[in-house]
Amino acid sequence: MRYTLDAIKFFLNKKFLWVRDEWNTNLRLKTFVPYLDEENIENFLSKLDEKSKKKWKILLDKIERITYNNILPYKELFTKKEIQEQKEFANFCLQNKDKVPFPISTIWSYLNYFYIKKFSEEHNNLDMQWKDIIDCWWFNGDSSLAMDKYFRNIGNIYCIEPEEKNFNDIQRNIKVQNNKNIIPLKFWLWSKKTEAIISNWGAWSNLSTDRNIIWEKIYIETIDAIVAKDNSNPWLIKRDIEWYEYDSILGAESTIKKHKPILLISIYHRGKDRFEILPLIDSWNLGYKFTLRRWNCFHPFADTLLICY
Repeated sequence: MRYTLDAIKFFLNKKFLWVRDEWNTNLRLKTFVPYLDEENIENFLSKLDEKSKKKWKILLDKIERITYNNILPYKELFTKKEIQEQKEFANFCLQNKDKVPFPISTIWSYLNYFYIKKFSEEHNNLDMQWKDIIDCWWFNGDSSLAMDKYFRNIGNIYCIEPEEKNFNDIQRNIKVQNNKNIIPLKFWLWSKKTEAIISNWGAWSNLSTDRNIIWEKIYIETIDAIVAKDNSNPWLIKRDIEWYEYDSILGAESTIKKHKPILLISIYHRGKDRFEILPLIDSWNLGYKFTLRRWNCFHPFADTLLICY
């Protein structure tokens, strides 16, 4: 809802202040602090391309500003390029030439379509050879639908979502859009197979200990098990699983080493993901190159992706 309001204000050409979301932002910032020393930062920067090094330094500056300020002028937290991207995104939403099959209030869906389109244009020279995609996870299936729209010559898209309501929404959306090659799978991902309970927060659902939240029992699998079971051949693995990115990679080691897929990994949820995922993958000596992208022009640092290719 917060990003929806920001986008609407931008569409109306209103200038506004960025106000820190206390629960969400503070929780993430606290996890960054143990890693914000010169050695960690330099080790991370040494593996990135030049453009990403500049982006990283800008992100760290934003994080420092937000850490010590609850309210900041909008222009202090967004670069000229990001503000220009906001204008592009506004036109993308208002014109809707790509016929995004979701209401404008579902701003997450439009963000997914917008950035997945950009990614497909950037990597349109890559040979997919009818290989598969593993999409982990998205609450209504919009990112899988977007990849099916913009990527060419792909095989199956495995759309992973553990929550009952979200999973039913995905099935309905796939049926309405008549997507034959999107395969919904109902479980969470981690480093090992097990069971757990999840909080029902829609796009922000998470494994939780808050007893005031509605709980739902879910099953947990590994990417290695999924690939072995279906004999799939992943070309790309995208993951945004709310604080469990690092652990899910441990459960995908065999798949990554065998197939060397492109990896789109969210690294903004906690410091461990931001600073330890790249060294882990690099330690496997698979020849990956690393770059950063932002898939949200309305938040100072959220939706930061590490792309391994």
